[in-house]
Amino acid sequence: MATVEHRPVALDGAGLRLRIPAGRTVARLGAIAALLLVGGFLAEVARVGFGHGRLHGLVPLLDLDGEANLPAAYSAALLALCGATLWLIAAWRRQVAAPHVRPLRFLSVLLVVMAVDEASQIHVEVSAPVRSALELDGFLYYSWVVVYGALALALAVAFLPLIGRLGRGTRAMVLAAAALYVGGALGLELAGSAVADGGGRGEWPYALLTTVEEGMEFAGVLLLLYALLASLRAGCGQVSARLVSAGWPHRASGCRGATVARRPRTGSWSSETGTGRGDVMPPRDDDAPRITEDDRRVMEHPEEGFDPAAPAEEIDREIAEQAEVSERDAEWIDPEERVGGD
Repeated sequence: MATVEHRPVALDGAGLRLRIPAGRTVARLGAIAALLLVGGFLAEVARVGFGHGRLHGLVPLLDLDGEANLPAAYSAALLALCGATLWLIAAWRRQVAAPHVRPLRFLSVLLVVMAVDEASQIHVEVSAPVRSALELDGFLYYSWVVVYGALALALAVAFLPLIGRLGRGTRAMVLAAAALYVGGALGLELAGSAVADGGGRGEWPYALLTTVEEGMEFAGVLLLLYALLASLRAGCGQVSARLVSAGWPHRASGCRGATVARRPRTGSWSSETGTGRGDVMPPRDDDAPRITEDDRRVMEHPEEGFDPAAPAEEIDREIAEQAEVSERDAEWIDPEERVGGD
């Protein structure tokens, strides 16, 4: 999922960079999901076909419709990973004064909440009181779909304008991911409800529905993760993280915590942290260009370059221009600030 590169740095240290290629990462995560689906189906074969309800604990461990087991934990981890990636996108957009930071943060937190729900099966606990209060059965026997379906519809309506502002490719992937996930989690759950209400739980139709449902959910989350990683890379280059030694010299920066810096020689962006006090460690490049007065104005008033009503392509272009200014500022070091300088 991540390749490790040791990159020498000037003066007295070396950095450790972890690169996260979107395609390769999602492919490997998808392979794990596929193994869990195969394992879950084999568990259903053991239970439905041969009557082995436990098989030394393997059946409940791999049960695709179970709680607190491997498929549930992995599904929750994928949702949390999507939430973390979306938060990183929001943080980067905030740094370059791009719009829609708060909605992206909200969606990031929502994905983490979904991960907690998936791991703890909170939605299952919702079914009984809703079913009892509304006297539901048949397709609505698993009555949590009523509550969660209403929430999903409300969120879709609320965030439709934001989705419309995405680039064509990203928008198509996000919509496809949502269709897969919601179609599995809600659509096939309705069919499974009817089967379970008719006493068919533990039989082949229910087992097959559960396997397809989980497969669609895995596919939806993985496609969303790919869209987020690809979007992040399109905006700020190679997704990577750098770990640095606390003993390295550094130049103080106004940024706190993780920041984004672009390397013009490699075309990659990296999240860099400093000495533990939140300072940024700029690469030492004596040939980096100086910062002009126009560049200073861009850095002091980045919001002036953005028109909230502008097309997404124009906003992305302005983000790239501001990133170039931040790049030069990060690369250039005043000779008076240089350790052991003139």
